Amino acid sequence: MSEVGPQALDQLPTKAEKPYSALTAVGPWRLWAVGVGAGFALAIAAQVVTGAMWWVANLNAIPAYGDTSEYLGLARTLRVDAYRTVLYPLVLRTTHAAAVRLHLAFPFLLYLLQTAAAVAAIYYLVSTLWRVTATIGWLRLSAVGPRQRRLVQAAATLTLLTTPLIAHFSTTILSDSLALSLLVAAVAGVIRIAVLGDESVGLLVVNLFLITGAELMRPEKIYVVAPLLGAIVLVLAIKKRKPLLRLLASLACLTLLPVVAVGAINHATQTANYGRPPLSLSTTLFGWTVWPRLAEIRPVLPADVRNAVSEADANAFDNSVNSAGPIIVQLRAAGGGTDRLVNETTVAALKCCWPAIGLRTAINFMKYSVAPITFPVEWYSGVQTPTAWTSSRMAQAHPLLTRIYLWVALIVLGLVELPLLGVLLVRAVSQHPPGVPRRAATAVVAIIAGLVTLNAGLFATSSGQDANIRYALPSYLLLGACLLWADLVAASSLLLPDRSISSHGWDQGVERKHS
Repeated sequence: MSEVGPQALDQLPTKAEKPYSALTAVGPWRLWAVGVGAGFALAIAAQVVTGAMWWVANLNAIPAYGDTSEYLGLARTLRVDAYRTVLYPLVLRTTHAAAVRLHLAFPFLLYLLQTAAAVAAIYYLVSTLWRVTATIGWLRLSAVGPRQRRLVQAAATLTLLTTPLIAHFSTTILSDSLALSLLVAAVAGVIRIAVLGDESVGLLVVNLFLITGAELMRPEKIYVVAPLLGAIVLVLAIKKRKPLLRLLASLACLTLLPVVAVGAINHATQTANYGRPPLSLSTTLFGWTVWPRLAEIRPVLPADVRNAVSEADANAFDNSVNSAGPIIVQLRAAGGGTDRLVNETTVAALKCCWPAIGLRTAINFMKYSVAPITFPVEWYSGVQTPTAWTSSRMAQAHPLLTRIYLWVALIVLGLVELPLLGVLLVRAVSQHPPGVPRRAATAVVAIIAGLVTLNAGLFATSSGQDANIRYALPSYLLLGACLLWADLVAASSLLLPDRSISSHGWDQGVERKHS
């Protein structure tokens, strides 16, 4: 046995050393860090309590959206055209029958169903982000007990559930809430497959149903989900071909099988004709480029178009974006049932007004892309936009409570969540995290950003009107989840620096070695 010298004896610890944290430190840093953590928790609690009160108060209210009456009518007949899919009317019909049997109010039972779906989807997303964080070593989450893990995940779920738009659309008779829940759960499943490498058959089957359900709930989801999955398959195929054959096959199935299934179901069920023009690239481009400038370009349009659309018709069209359908029907009838006159009008609008069209498209794209910022800013500004219409529907039953709720959410976002995100970015950049953990987090952000971008691009090029926040719900919830995820990491890095960001970079779950 080797002898231990006096100097070595002096270096031996006399008691177990506790890891440094702001909770055990002394001085101004401790007070500041604990204050930030407490402020974050109190702000989130205020939003959750206010949001829960608002949700309960609106359980029997029916916001007056135009689509609501249409959906209720479709639920009675289950006859849909190309503008609607059959799944949500079927949900309404089934829920109404259950409400009658249970002697419950139909809106009440429907809202419970939609809220439960939102809770399940958000919790699934939150638990997925937790797994990503634990996998890359941030916060040493693998050491957290099951009870604490469930508490944190439940708190994060309630926080996201009580963001204003999520709570609002959970209490509407619209397909938006269920479509969002299915889409968000599908995104979480894709992250588990593509980032965490979970190739279980059960997960694949569940994701097939989630993606198919999202695309059946709202028809435009197919144009968002399929390209996203195709891009993921392409990226993985380019980076790592041989080791990922099973993963690529799984993602390819998730891309193709729902498209085939949804196409077959829609072909069998979208048989009604309600006098609306067919959904096509021509009619979409018309709505994007011509409104609200038909009267302006009418003098330069071909004679066939001028004969089909009077000056009064053009002015009426420019005053209401909802009049696009009747004008397109008129043009198609004058063009012998083809899109010839529709296309000529679109070309004339592009030649005349392409700078204005491009500017409006870019602005709408940005609004759809940053929905967590767009909604509170447009609500606070009071400008009459489609967002103002959504806010007015939200406040229909309880105006004062809604105003308090929106103010609380605005304060939480502006004074708590965004500043904490800035803290995280500053610490991350200044301490140069190593590549492996950052790649996993970047992959998650890339998947979410890809979906947000596709959704924003789709709706920015579908209409010439100002961005409608209702169609930005995927951005609103997914980016809100990323923001909350980043805030939790930032708050933890302040309270427990050695468990998140150390002086050597991002901690990867390995204990520090002391010499």
